[in-house]
Amino acid sequence: SIYRFRGAHPDNCFDFPSIFPGCTIMKLEENYRSTCMILNAANNLIKTLAKMRRDRKSSETMIVNADSYSKKLFNPRKPTGPKVEVAGLHNEKEEAKFIFQRILDLKSQDVPLNEIAVLSRFGRDATVSQLEKLLITEKLPYIKVGGVKLTNQAHVKDVFTILRVLANPTDRSAWLRLISIHKGYGPKKAAALANELSQLGNSAFSSLKKQPPPGLNSTVALLTKYASSSSSQDASSPSSPRHYDPLEDIGANPSDVYEDALEWYTPLIASRFPNDYDRRLKMLNDEKMSMHQFDTLEEAINQYALDANRDEKGFNATEEFPLVLSTVHSAKGLEYHTVFVAGCVDGNFPAFFVQKDRDPDASLEEEIRVMYVAITRAQEHLVITLPFEKYSQFQWSGSRNDHKPSPFLPQLGDGVNFIKQE
Repeated sequence: SIYRFRGAHPDNCFDFPSIFPGCTIMKLEENYRSTCMILNAANNLIKTLAKMRRDRKSSETMIVNADSYSKKLFNPRKPTGPKVEVAGLHNEKEEAKFIFQRILDLKSQDVPLNEIAVLSRFGRDATVSQLEKLLITEKLPYIKVGGVKLTNQAHVKDVFTILRVLANPTDRSAWLRLISIHKGYGPKKAAALANELSQLGNSAFSSLKKQPPPGLNSTVALLTKYASSSSSQDASSPSSPRHYDPLEDIGANPSDVYEDALEWYTPLIASRFPNDYDRRLKMLNDEKMSMHQFDTLEEAINQYALDANRDEKGFNATEEFPLVLSTVHSAKGLEYHTVFVAGCVDGNFPAFFVQKDRDPDASLEEEIRVMYVAITRAQEHLVITLPFEKYSQFQWSGSRNDHKPSPFLPQLGDGVNFIKQE
């Protein structure tokens, strides 16, 4: 618990009958949401928690019989339903493709997108990032809760700033972001240069080429490579269009610009994000393929801007409500027709920091509760996915980079259908 420093602890609930003898324990076991197949998996998982507490009851902190807090959920209105599925895929990209195809299948069966949720343990999840790219490419609406959308992440915005400046050199905010990336440009200095360049419009590129500002040589070289053919135009004149595409004259396309922008950005990303630049760089490299769908800079920018700014309130009555990508914690109290629990590997379920906790047993118990919450969000169908390298029914081998399946998975019981990607 984040309020442990104030004395919050699950044992306060378990110890309550000992502190207040004669109190009545009322169990809320009738469920109105999920099928019995899903509830059976949840019940089997929670038995693990009860067993852990029985094993610990000899300690000073366990002064109450853990059996008194065992529970068995039931729903007489949904006695049947599909089995819980556990799908092992080769890697995060294949995992995302599997989830995406299942979403399309559900959509074809008239399941609304907003009745489908993809849950992850953390806001920054590799599988979810891969899934976002597929959703963007296929223009399926989605919202992200408990994390930052791919198109709202700083490194993506940085690279797309190059495209924004090329497409519209009067865009002051794009110039400001582009200049601020570089060392030696504080807020005032960056703002002054951004004002000057945005007022020059298309002529900004020729001005930069004649006299590159200190520290911007590589940036100027990249911009003038694609903008030199159009630099003779004057975007500030009334007769000149606000947006133009400089790529037409030189036979280039947005994917060409993106690749060059990525090469330009690679030396900068390590200094901007020293703790996780490799993860961010991998995400940017994976984004290359999606750029091939665009013919013009403006088309690429508009699509990404639209996705970055959309939220659930941004959809009008003629559009679909969006798919939900959420962390498990953000999904508490909610319910969906179908739930995908992505990245179900050790390190996510339970979280990697459990063994480093000052009370690892209590932390592991909390992780079981997190998994329990994820399972019980599903009304009709629950699909748990995980990436693997070499896998055989929870027996793993291979390199040190292999993912180990979550130790919670074998506890889900017999009502589970295991799927392995060949």
